[in-house]
Amino acid sequence: MSTEAPYLLWICSWYPNALEPLTGDFLQRHARAVAQQIPVHVWAFVHDAKGQITTSVSVEKRFIENVRETVVYFHIPPSGIRLIDKWRMLQKMHRLVKAQSRLQEQEFGKPQLIHAHIAVYAALLAHKLANYWQLPFFISEQWTEYLKEATPNFQQANAFVRFKWLQAMRAAKGISAVSVYLAERLKELSGKNVVRIPNVVDTAIFNPSLISSQANQLIHVSTFSPQKQPEFIIEAFAKAVHQYPEGVLVMVGPERKDLKELAQQLGCIHRIIWKVEMPQSELVHEIARSKALILYSAFETFGCVVIEALAVGVPVIGSDIPPMKELLLQPEQGWIVANRNTTALATAMLSAFKSELSAFRHQLSDKTTTEFSYKNVAQAFIDFYGMNITPSTSDK
Repeated sequence: MSTEAPYLLWICSWYPNALEPLTGDFLQRHARAVAQQIPVHVWAFVHDAKGQITTSVSVEKRFIENVRETVVYFHIPPSGIRLIDKWRMLQKMHRLVKAQSRLQEQEFGKPQLIHAHIAVYAALLAHKLANYWQLPFFISEQWTEYLKEATPNFQQANAFVRFKWLQAMRAAKGISAVSVYLAERLKELSGKNVVRIPNVVDTAIFNPSLISSQANQLIHVSTFSPQKQPEFIIEAFAKAVHQYPEGVLVMVGPERKDLKELAQQLGCIHRIIWKVEMPQSELVHEIARSKALILYSAFETFGCVVIEALAVGVPVIGSDIPPMKELLLQPEQGWIVANRNTTALATAMLSAFKSELSAFRHQLSDKTTTEFSYKNVAQAFIDFYGMNITPSTSDK
């Protein structure tokens, strides 16, 4: 039996995989940040509902930047009854964790601790494994469904899952959340203290050196889900472009015929550029050319694109919700706009189009990278674990 030690075991509910290459990429960046201090092994169990990868079980292994990633794809033939399928999926994941833990212990020995990211279902798996291995475990959260205003909402989940979730939360040695707002909500739900550890920005990709000249464009990057309120952005842009005809809006996300039809009806379709989801290495160039990034969400737990834009030196137009106000603390960082108010949003867009912010680019970047760098966030996790590790010299 190998005893490669010390290392940390992370179990992630969301993580980049062959079915969804960009899902949970913020967790992957967290892992790479912490792995600069201590090796991290990541497990992700992916339900392949349509049997695209496997009709049984398939395991993918990767080793990148001191992070060992094990992605286990599994398929369960659907019964047609959602509650039964969810139960079968959880039981299957428990069996896969048991099998994987035997292999892990044989090859690497036991980890120092277990860290679950996104409690449903990772914390349920981690809780059981931590009891088996007699190890401490921790939980980190980013899920919007805990928020009172979210739809769907965790409070509507089935009673068994909520019961097991509460058991795991109360047994965890520590709980973290990416924003103060989410931390306060989790404290209400679990009765335990929750610390804030934010997401990271990869300054090797997002930095002000990429800005050469700014185009007359604004950019919005999201899944275009109802939470992101893309319709309001298009309606506000139609008002803004009426006063600023040379303005352009770049919309980065999935194909949405209805949004294009709305833009056509409002007479602004010719000033909107539609782009599909893209890797960060490509996205950064679109952000760098923009006068501002727009994230006009109804609710959020954080907002990774916000700190990415600020790291480049591009200000942000954000909705008046608590996590945006946690990130946009200074006037030069952007505009906080009343929610569901397209006139106010259009006014902010016009201000962004007419702004000359070159003097603030490095200030925006410096403030952002100080708080959200790999080094600082990694140290926050090490402190969260209560570990004493000699800091790395890396400043990524």
